[in-house]
Amino acid sequence: MGRREVTTSDRSRAERFGLALKTLRVGRHTTQTQLASESGVSVDTVRKLERGGTAYPALFIVSAMVRSLDGSLDDLVNAAEGSADD
Repeated sequence: MGRREVTTSDRSRAERFGLALKTLRVGRHTTQTQLASESGVSVDTVRKLERGGTAYPALFIVSAMVRSLDGSLDDLVNAAEGSADD
């Protein structure tokens, strides 16, 4: 079983997710480096997610990041799903 093709809609959702993650991080006055360290992921991973570079991020990575920011996974997913007219 191969990977599914990434669509324009997938890319838009990834960008909305990245923006929501960055907004949460900045709102918590946390740098990308701090978030990476606190959640056990690389700074490159944080950067890639925030710029929408991953259409299908791993649940456990996102969960660790959101948990370290005292955020809500539901809120990020809802933000990413945002406008369905893409």
